[in-house]
Amino acid sequence: GSWKCETTMPAGAMGPGSPEMKNKTSIKIKKTLDGFAYEGEYNSKKTKEMPAMTGRFVMAWDTARKQIVSVLVDTMGGISQTSGAISGDVATLTGSGSMMGQSMKVREVITTKPGGKELGHTFEADMGNGFQM
Repeated sequence: GSWKCETTMPAGAMGPGSPEMKNKTSIKIKKTLDGFAYEGEYNSKKTKEMPAMTGRFVMAWDTARKQIVSVLVDTMGGISQTSGAISGDVATLTGSGSMMGQSMKVREVITTKPGGKELGHTFEADMGNGFQM
């Protein structure tokens, strides 16, 4: 379906000295490959601090490892491949990627809220100093 997201990136998230940034993002997700995967696209509007950004992702279930697998690419040069298990209402995915020309470890946590109409999502990157939002 279609989702609306209010994004907050803490100060320093886009590099040393960068300010806290807030953004509104629209997300569209649909089943693909006969229901074996989900494909999504997100669009963030331009703000004073941040350019507009579009990204695409595919998520699928790896039956052998019993994990979600996710691949993401965006228009700011970001790319990541993560995988991880589901525990209750929380999926924690870890893997690798790159952003702003730098390789990194990445971690995503996706949480479903009661009623199934709301999700929480955090994305963290480790560029050598531990995971940061």
